[in-house]
Amino acid sequence: MKPLLLAFGLATLISIIEAKKDGGEKQLPWKVVRFSSRLRSQVPSNIEGKPVPDDQWFPQNLDHFHPTDDRMWKQRYFVNDTFYKKGGPIFLMIGGEGEANPIWMVEGTWIDYAREMGALCFQLEHRFYGKSHPTTDMSVKNLAYLSSEQALGDLATFISGMNQARNLTGSKWIAFGGSYPGSLAAWLRLKYPHLIHGSVSTSGPLYAKADFFEYLQVVRQALKVTDPECGPALEDALQKVDVLSRHRTGWAMISKKFKYVKKGYLSKHVSGPNQILYSLCTPFDSTKKHDMANFFENLVGNFEDVVQYNKDNRAFEGVANTNVTIKTLCDIMTGKTVEAKDTTSKFFHNLDGEFRTLKAKFDRRTDTEGLEDFFKSYLSEKIVEYNVQSSTLQRLASVNQFMLKITGKPVPDDQWFPQNLDHFHPTDDRMWKQRYFVNDTFYKKGGPIFLMIGGEGEANPIWMVEGTWIDYAREMGALCFQLEHRFYGKSHPTTDMSVKNLAYLSSEQALGDLATFISGMNQARNLTGSKWIAFGGSYPGSLAAWLRLKYPHLIHGSVSTSGPLYAKADFFEYLQVVRQALKVTDPECGPALEDALQKVDVLSRHRTGWAMISKKFNEAGVGGRQWLYQTCTEFGWYQSSDQPGHPYTPYFPIEFLEKQCTDIFGSKYDLALLQKGIDQTNIMYGGKDIQVSNVIFVHGSIDPWHAMGITKDISDQTKAIFIQGTAHCANMYPESPEDPPQLKMARTKIFGMIQDWLKA
Repeated sequence: MKPLLLAFGLATLISIIEAKKDGGEKQLPWKVVRFSSRLRSQVPSNIEGKPVPDDQWFPQNLDHFHPTDDRMWKQRYFVNDTFYKKGGPIFLMIGGEGEANPIWMVEGTWIDYAREMGALCFQLEHRFYGKSHPTTDMSVKNLAYLSSEQALGDLATFISGMNQARNLTGSKWIAFGGSYPGSLAAWLRLKYPHLIHGSVSTSGPLYAKADFFEYLQVVRQALKVTDPECGPALEDALQKVDVLSRHRTGWAMISKKFKYVKKGYLSKHVSGPNQILYSLCTPFDSTKKHDMANFFENLVGNFEDVVQYNKDNRAFEGVANTNVTIKTLCDIMTGKTVEAKDTTSKFFHNLDGEFRTLKAKFDRRTDTEGLEDFFKSYLSEKIVEYNVQSSTLQRLASVNQFMLKITGKPVPDDQWFPQNLDHFHPTDDRMWKQRYFVNDTFYKKGGPIFLMIGGEGEANPIWMVEGTWIDYAREMGALCFQLEHRFYGKSHPTTDMSVKNLAYLSSEQALGDLATFISGMNQARNLTGSKWIAFGGSYPGSLAAWLRLKYPHLIHGSVSTSGPLYAKADFFEYLQVVRQALKVTDPECGPALEDALQKVDVLSRHRTGWAMISKKFNEAGVGGRQWLYQTCTEFGWYQSSDQPGHPYTPYFPIEFLEKQCTDIFGSKYDLALLQKGIDQTNIMYGGKDIQVSNVIFVHGSIDPWHAMGITKDISDQTKAIFIQGTAHCANMYPESPEDPPQLKMARTKIFGMIQDWLKA
């Protein structure tokens, strides 16, 4: 098969993933975006007639650890008191590394719990995310206030504030969080057991680690389980890309097949220091070591995204094309997409833009306004033809093009909370407005307060009316809040994101935001005494756990979903999970991907291949400065290709990923600082040895983040739920007819455990 034809499928597949990441808009070319992509969808103002709550604002400390710093800012949060019954628990959903989404205030498993338990629900947006801006910008100086410890301080302050404002003192707070907020949920219970009665930590990594190579181990296993042919196909494709990268002829082929460059993008969309993010927006050249690392990282990252959120019911929060699963990509990689006509109708109908998959075959305009129906039919037939005839390299190109086509939806109005800029310097009185959402539809007086924690992206208000936590709230009569993370979404503590200002971006400041928000809501809504329950998924899952750890007096419990708890620089385990997921889905998928990546590698080794890579993969990215800062100063979790026996080429080692910290934030942010921050994080929160009660750690077996989290019970008061066959934060999403029995059982078990907390 000719190399040009071989690259076809690879470029098409990647195009689908690229658009799926952020409504068609490119993201940072780094592994860190895998963590936050779930938070970036945009949503309508209501779901099936359920209005999402408006933003509310909590006055938060900028620095929780310097008593003389009295600077304040406004942190956004949401409330749902619809189900609240006097004396009921307070549920707290922890915002993470993205804009807080108010849709979680009316939907989600935690809302079901709230409904049953008569809980009051809050969601506190993470400092520096969404609309919660502790500083005027995100300079490196200001990002010093962005840390998990500050985030925990926020949560503790919020809980205290809500207890006072709403007369909730004595209430049992339960924290929920998924992914990073899942970690926070566990840590909140650990650090503040007097404020948090329990936590549900879902998919929360607890062990900080720089080289998270384990991630790809899980990915590889997922591919293997899905289709035994998938992983080998991927590996074969990557090997062929590798071969192409070794000579100039291959460079041109890579540029062409993988849409490596989009002319004019850099000059139109990027200026100032962020130009460094777009170093790949030039003809492909494999002699540039870091460009090669970034390119292969993105090829493999396409599969990581889909594995991490495989079959998660995220459509309710505005995420587009959630029907793209591991099997979808594996079918492409193994040449099994013989019904491509239906696939084309499903994924491309009425979408703007060119059909790049066939660009090498058809002389179409560079930028079309949309595909006509008659042309779609023709394209469908040609997709069948190309996928049947293509090699693994072609199929990998097809993945690239496919993923570039997925888009998102708009978001509703907000509420604002006056938040402290620095929670750790009492004399710092600077304040800012943090975005939050509230849903009091189910609240019954005395019910619990649910708080959905925002994470490393814009908070999505769709979670205020959908999701499992909303189901819980409906059952428990809970008041629901969602608080956007500082420096993300619309929550801007500073005027910019300079390195100076990013000093205020940390998990500890974010926890401070949550605590302050809870305290503010308690006072403003007379919730003192109510039991707050925090929810969070992914990084917010970490926050949910940490919120219970740090502020147990504010948070009664936490549901930490998919939250990594162990900070680690080289998170090579991530790709191990991805590979396994591909294998389980389709044994042919992983090998097909590997084969395609090898072919890209071949293309990268000569100038002809560079041009082909530039054209086919259209490499460009935006966003993510805040989360990158947190990974450089607190967590690591770089999903490198360093794990033993790694099939996805060795081109994005931990050194490449760590170097981004220095390139973006300055020479101070080197490996030594990274490791010091990781050590501090694990000392502060306990890593996988976290000592906390009333926290539920929830992980899915094919979620790569479970490698950094808790998957076995710690004690009778701290349980772990490991759901076989499910992905990142699956238990947090609304029920779906396609949900496997074990996922349904997990939701029910979590509900019962929260009820037990509230009775104690």
